[in-house]
Amino acid sequence: LSLDVNAPPAIKIQLNTGGGSFPWHYDNPGPPNMRALTCVVYLNPHWKDGDGGEIVLWPFLSRSTKVSPLHRRAVLFYSDRVLHRVLPSNKRRVCFTIWIPGTNVNCKKDVALSKDVLQFTSYDQAAQFFAQSPLQ
Repeated sequence: LSLDVNAPPAIKIQLNTGGGSFPWHYDNPGPPNMRALTCVVYLNPHWKDGDGGEIVLWPFLSRSTKVSPLHRRAVLFYSDRVLHRVLPSNKRRVCFTIWIPGTNVNCKKDVALSKDVLQFTSYDQAAQFFAQSPLQ
């Protein structure tokens, strides 16, 4: 991970008053987007089980993980490599998200498919390549 400390991050403050959700997506869908790292910080002091609003992270070729939006919890993940969604919340949910740009995001070698790059001798070799690549 190579972050671009000279580029300004994008920041979003979000207030859902209940029922809000987001479908499966990547925070970096491809060029010209330069988001490398996503950081979500939750501000929900009275959150409890059953309130919903969890973020579900699903790294490629891995099991999904559900994370509750507890107060002062930060969730960090690769913007271009971790598929995720937000489940519906049953009450007010507050968070802010910071997207930090990278210096080597959406490079030609990562987004240009070629027969030279995609030649594998085993399933394990292919799985390792795709687990570390935004080509998912």
